[in-house]
Amino acid sequence: MNEASYPFKRIEDRVTFSFESISEEKTIQKLVEFRLFDDANELYNLALMDVLAEGNVSDLTVSNNLDSSHLQCELSRCAFVTHHITTPLPT
Repeated sequence: MNEASYPFKRIEDRVTFSFESISEEKTIQKLVEFRLFDDANELYNLALMDVLAEGNVSDLTVSNNLDSSHLQCELSRCAFVTHHITTPLPT
């Protein structure tokens, strides 16, 4: 991918990332969360969510911010970082 990426920050107590989805019309706060659901096989669930005005999050919101290629880039970056922080170092 050759898309420019949005800056993001890692929230320390979870494998959750936050960033802003920016278009000419609006800016939307997004969360990406990786949640372990099968410890034996090290399988994670991936959720992309919008942070709503009242502070709640929703994975059902359709924001149509016209930046899907940037979102795909962010999901790839978050997956790459998550892999590196959840994979034990060789001994």
